[in-house]
Amino acid sequence: GRYEDKSSAFNSDGNSIISADTRIVGKIISNGNLLIGGDVEGDIVAKGDVRVKGKVKGSISANRVELSECSVLGNIRAEASLMIDAGSEVIGDKGNVLSTADVLCKKNSFILGNVASDSISIEKGSVVCGEIQIKCTENADELFSKYFNSGKQG
Repeated sequence: GRYEDKSSAFNSDGNSIISADTRIVGKIISNGNLLIGGDVEGDIVAKGDVRVKGKVKGSISANRVELSECSVLGNIRAEASLMIDAGSEVIGDKGNVLSTADVLCKKNSFILGNVASDSISIEKGSVVCGEIQIKCTENADELFSKYFNSGKQG
């Protein structure tokens, strides 16, 4: 499926893997991609992509974030896209999600917090408890005039 196709990004050089039997306490900073299978207590900042299959207690900031059957207790900021797969949850401190591109909430995913994005897709069975804000590329006043004043005769 779509998720497995993207995993090829983690087969080349410049990737760091935190295995399922590893626990890290402290901030992680990476210039490449991260695959997190274990537990992390601390913020994660990556210039590349972050794929989480473990538990993160802290904020994640990366190019693209993929969550798979995991738990994130903190905020997520994804520059390119955020995919929350089945069985994943984003909760905690503020639990806010910010993406300057797309957010995809797969079936059985859970977000407790606000979502701000250019677009969001929420599959049936996914739960989002919070506000959803889709960024508008046009001025709100211009849009209002375009749709609500166009039928008026002068």
